[in-house]
Amino acid sequence: MCALDFDILSMLISFVRIITFALQNFWRNIWLSIATLSIIILTLISVSGLIFISVLTQEAIASAQQLIDLTITFKTDITADEIHSIDQTIKSSLPIESTTFISKEEALAKFKEFHKDDPSIQESLNALEENPLGNALVITANRIEDYPSIIAYFQQDEMQNKIQEFNKNFEKHELILEKMNLLTKRVQEIALVISGIFIVIAALIVFNTIRIAIYTHSEEISIMKLVGATNAFVRGPFIFESIFYSLAATLITLAILMPLLSLISPYISAFFNNSFDLATYFRQHALWIGLYEFLGITLLNLIATSFAIGKYLKI
Repeated sequence: MCALDFDILSMLISFVRIITFALQNFWRNIWLSIATLSIIILTLISVSGLIFISVLTQEAIASAQQLIDLTITFKTDITADEIHSIDQTIKSSLPIESTTFISKEEALAKFKEFHKDDPSIQESLNALEENPLGNALVITANRIEDYPSIIAYFQQDEMQNKIQEFNKNFEKHELILEKMNLLTKRVQEIALVISGIFIVIAALIVFNTIRIAIYTHSEEISIMKLVGATNAFVRGPFIFESIFYSLAATLITLAILMPLLSLISPYISAFFNNSFDLATYFRQHALWIGLYEFLGITLLNLIATSFAIGKYLKI
């Protein structure tokens, strides 16, 4: 066997021993290990909750924005051709997603249908010789923040002479969105504080778990150092133990979230009129969510482990 093969075999044997010692550390303090895992799992669940709150907020805002529009009703003497010309102008100069032209005949038909159970309005309309309604243009902006600039355009003197009225239904929806954003922000702040508390507790628990493992194996560590074990070999089991905590906690968290989200998802879908399914979203992104959470909690555990090793493992 050549020297290179011997070195590779030696490294492989050392790696297997490090993994074995790490698992032994886990099982020797099983109740402490379970407590550590539980705290890390709670931390990951709270972080996942933050992710889902953010996703649901974005979906709710997107759904609300679909209900928002601005209806411009023109005076009866403004022709359809003039309105189409205005339509082309605003599309090229304003942040507009779409426009819909409603003729005065369509507007009257919708008005009659809406007030079909009001005899007085029906009688008044029948008494009129001409259609009192003008052609209209329904405008949808790219974003809710774009409506003020669109309104400002139609509030110019030149346009005011052509307009009968504004129907700014975006104002009530804007108020709803503001309240929704405020509520979501408060919920996110609370969730962030809870996550922060769990993160601190998890770091302290991992720190103490590794410290106890070092204390438990103090005699073995002394013997390993006497027979020439390298610092990396002595540190290795504790490093891999912290990584094992991260991996196990991430997998258990994903296993908990899958049925939990499947249980509550129908209620959330009903809120969004079945346009969004949280369980489906989670299944589509579970790999990335799990990967990012694993990397994050592993980094946290490695930092806590490094502090414990540096303070209590004199090598």
